[in-house]
Amino acid sequence: MKPTDLFKMMFADRFFYMLYFQEVGPAERELEADIRHTMHTIMWGASGDMYRPGPTDINELPPMVGTGFLDMFKDVPPHLPSWLSQADLDYYVKQYTNSGFFGPVSWYRNLDANFEVLKDLSPERISMPTYFIGGDKDGVIASRMDTVDPMNALTPNYKGKAIIPGAGHWTQQEKPDEFNAALLAFLRTL
Repeated sequence: MKPTDLFKMMFADRFFYMLYFQEVGPAERELEADIRHTMHTIMWGASGDMYRPGPTDINELPPMVGTGFLDMFKDVPPHLPSWLSQADLDYYVKQYTNSGFFGPVSWYRNLDANFEVLKDLSPERISMPTYFIGGDKDGVIASRMDTVDPMNALTPNYKGKAIIPGAGHWTQQEKPDEFNAALLAFLRTL
């Protein structure tokens, strides 16, 4: 089924960022109101340093109405994480100040269109070697780590995974040495 229909069934009237991003306007207004604050919050909030297990009951999520994306990140420190330099943050702020958030958020708005294009393609079409690298504190996968192998094993040339301890969503930045070691180990198998 279309991803947004599935998400609506799963989350009903509870906040889920991919559904929040569907309507053009609200997310852009929120994220562009203070781009430095947005980038600081998102970089910290999705990091391994800030990881907190999510609710186990959908009803523990806030309501969809009246909740914004940045509301999901609590207790973000005022300083930068050790793995993020001021120069990097300044660069992100400059780029998003120039481009806004319409493009990046629209990736989520295209989920259903991607589904329509890809729904009839067999996983065997993905014939190149695949390898998964993620962090054990990435909020996208941490509570569903048992799905990583089955999901990736659908591809016929799945070579395994590396789950990096302590890394969040920004794996390459948070743990660059560990990420590079995992990537090079995979590449050596080819």
